[in-house]
Amino acid sequence: MLPALVIRRLIDHALPARSAGELGVLAAALAGLFIAGTGLNLAGAYVGERIAHGMILNLRLALFDHLQRMPIAFFTRTQTGMLQSRLNNDVREVNSLFTHTASSAVTDVLSIAFTVVAMAALSPVVTLAVCLLIPVLLLPAEFVGRRSRRLNKEQMKRWGAMEAATAERFNISGALLVKLFGRYQRELEAFSEKATQIRTAAIRTEMLGVLFGSALGLAGSLAVVAIYWIGGLSVISGGLTLGTIVALATLAQRVYGPAVDLASTRISLAAGMVAFERVFEVLDAPHAIAQRPGALALAQPRGEVVFE
Repeated sequence: MLPALVIRRLIDHALPARSAGELGVLAAALAGLFIAGTGLNLAGAYVGERIAHGMILNLRLALFDHLQRMPIAFFTRTQTGMLQSRLNNDVREVNSLFTHTASSAVTDVLSIAFTVVAMAALSPVVTLAVCLLIPVLLLPAEFVGRRSRRLNKEQMKRWGAMEAATAERFNISGALLVKLFGRYQRELEAFSEKATQIRTAAIRTEMLGVLFGSALGLAGSLAVVAIYWIGGLSVISGGLTLGTIVALATLAQRVYGPAVDLASTRISLAAGMVAFERVFEVLDAPHAIAQRPGALALAQPRGEVVFE
């Protein structure tokens, strides 16, 4: 929040007083704040990545361990490509949920809260007008998030089907089967149909996000225009200084940027939760043979066989 307050001091005091010394001090302070902010962002990103990727590593190991303990009957009725899709694609989407979506949501909430406090200290009236527009940005996100959830679920199913097809055709048994019948064009058409379905689902998902993000960005830009208009009237009437208006507009960007990001996070959250559900469908699959409670552990077996 501090850069906006430094800019306000620069416009309202240093420039009217034509004080080169104060201007230099404020410019140095502004540069120092930007450098410190960049350093904090890098440190936070490093810590967040370490934590998130550690969680994903544990999830991937748990999934692999659970799968290899499943009975043979499970693998006879489950396509290998589907399992690979859960272990690779779905876990990758969960990774995005932890590394970007969750941390971004927390950061956005904190940023909005602190920015609103700083704006209220400058002008409660303008702050109230800014806050009234935040629900307008967030409410449509619920509808778009539900739609995005359905589209992402469909897209992940399409990816699983295509990976199952490639795993079946590119192992030795599938390759021999294709060679035996020699119907290459039919195999190509079947693969093309699956790939086309993925393309269609991906386009629909991406365009939904782009349309929603563009609408939110436009709303935020118009809100800044309104701040300059209302604030300009206050400057003309003598209620606020020019530096205060510039500071409020700068802080408003710090409100609408995270608010737009928070609304867009709802779409990313939908994709991540779908992947999370697909991973836990496998983790929740029961083993055919379960350990009896209190069973004795097989410790240091000798591996000796005796025939009588």
